[in-house]
Formats: sequence, structure tokens, C-alpha cells
Amino acid sequence: MQDEPPVPPAPDEARPVLGPPCVALLSEQCRTNPSRKCYYTRVPEEYRLRNQLDVGACVCISNHCRRAVGVLAPAKKGGRPNKKRTLGEESPLADVSGRAPSPIARQQPAIVMEVYQIKAVRRTAVESERHTTDMAVHDALQNNLPPDAPNEYLVHGEFKNGEETRSFPDTHYFTVAELHGAGLTMDLITSKIKEFAGQLDVQFNKDLAELQQQTVHADAERERGS
Repeated sequence: MQDEPPVPPAPDEARPVLGPPCVALLSEQCRTNPSRKCYYTRVPEEYRLRNQLDVGACVCISNHCRRAVGVLAPAKKGGRPNKKRTLGEESPLADVSGRAPSPIARQQPAIVMEVYQIKAVRRTAVESERHTTDMAVHDALQNNLPPDAPNEYLVHGEFKNGEETRSFPDTHYFTVAELHGAGLTMDLITSKIKEFAGQLDVQFNKDLAELQQQTVHADAERERGS
């Protein structure tokens, strides 16, 4: 006899809320940091009562964690994978980021030897340019970014996976805290980020000037044609 499907949460409990820690702790990110910053959803009432959890008990964005508490249906096992994913099935965008899904999961190097350049900055890792049936991604796309979401900087540099391993050049996302934890001093981090911020400002002013020039030319063309 199959178990009855989990009782869906009430509408006010179904909305993503900021409520770490995750009660499931099944993803690698949760085990590393149970209070990581990402979108959280309250656990179903049936699961909360069965496990004697507090009223505000939440689960993180990981599909593994969400299945464990009954927010998502169990993953299908065995057989040839179906090319079409139905709502609630595993998605390649699931559970690969500290805060939100991303199409590719790569292990962050343990040690930052040198920063060559900061290439970009983001405040969310949610993939917004491709279609997905992943409910966690939809939740993130349809809601504002949490106000305390940290900046993640795309760092091009020299890295090592351990003290005794060989260094290698690569590019990875890091928060300021992660850069410091990986061996960089606060002075170096500040210097590199300010350098990057200056580059952003220069490029923004350049883009704005070009846009203004294009607008002036377009207005002049309309006046000549009238």
C-alpha cells in the first residue's frame, strides 16, 4: 500500500520565506552551512507535526531537502530516463549553489593563491535564460531577491584544492567571506574589489555616453525628416 501524498502547505506557508536553518540537511551546501542564504519554504504541516518541529521550520532550495520533507514528490528510480520532466521531478538546475540553482556545479577551490582579475559580480545564481520545470527556480524567479543576499564575485586567479596539491588557473565565484576563508587578506580583497568597482563605473559611463549620443543622432534624423 502506497503512502498517501503529502498534505500541501497552506497558501501563506507555501511562499518562500527567509527562515534558516534547513531542517533536512541533505545537500552538501546545507551540511556545510545549515543557515546558508537562499530561498526557504516552510515544511508541510503534516511533516512538522510528525517530527515535532517549530512552527517556523523551513527547508532550503535543494530538491533533495525538499523531497525529504514532502514539498516535492519522490524522484523516480530505475528504467530509462524520460526525456520530458514533469512538475516536481529533478532538474539539472537543482541544488548546485549556496543560494540558488545554477546549470553547472563545480567544487570551489579551498585555497586562493592569487587574484588576477575580478570578472563579474552577482547577487543570485538563479538561471533565468532557459526554461525549467524546477519549482525552486520558479519560486526564486517570481520573488524579489532577499535584501541580505551577499555579493558573489567571479574571480579569475590561481587556486589550489589543498596545501599539498598543485596550483592551477581558473575562474570561480566567491563571497568576500569565502575569499578571506580561502587565504586572502582583507586589504587584498578590498583592493581587488575597489579596482573592479572602478572598472564597472568607467564602463557604465562609457555605455551611457554612447546611448546619449545615439539618442541625439536619432532626434536629429527625425527633425531632418519632418
